[in-house]
Amino acid sequence: MSENEEDISLIERFKQGDEAALEALISRHHEGLFRFIYWHLQDEHEASDVLSQTFFKAYHKRDRYRPKPGVQFQTWLYTIATNLCRDHLRKRRRRPGDFAAVSGEPGPLEGSAGTSAEAGPDELAAQAEDIAMLRQVIASLPSSLRDALVLSVLEGRTQKETAELLGCTVRAVEARIRRAKELIRLEMSKAE
Repeated sequence: MSENEEDISLIERFKQGDEAALEALISRHHEGLFRFIYWHLQDEHEASDVLSQTFFKAYHKRDRYRPKPGVQFQTWLYTIATNLCRDHLRKRRRRPGDFAAVSGEPGPLEGSAGTSAEAGPDELAAQAEDIAMLRQVIASLPSSLRDALVLSVLEGRTQKETAELLGCTVRAVEARIRRAKELIRLEMSKAE
């Protein structure tokens, strides 16, 4: 049974009142969805709130989910999350003084940046600055480029999976990733 078939089975069980099926769906998709939301919002607390809203909305709209050939449940879930992130960012822009600035605390993906335990304080400080700058540049990318980059490169999904989640072609994903990397290189070179 494929992942999508398992998801569909869990949804059907949940629609019939099996609460354990909801727990299983949340458990399966929680981590990847959180990382995806975090890269949109760049704030762990806000990402947690939006993650909860995503599952809440999916719970209340579960009867609207209709499995289609080639369309995964995960695509539907990520679409809900993307829309909630956009709404959240729109609200944030209207109240620029209301949201927390990046705190400087390590985020959920910070450990993957390759900091060395043998590095001295100056090197660690330089690496932390580079990481912060990279996070800022990724956050400033247009959402279509950022989504493709985060899903494919940072989360390690295949380009086919990324295309399915974003509702586009594999070629579009390739082009978006290439453009995102070009923009990142350009912005990072300006900072040097």
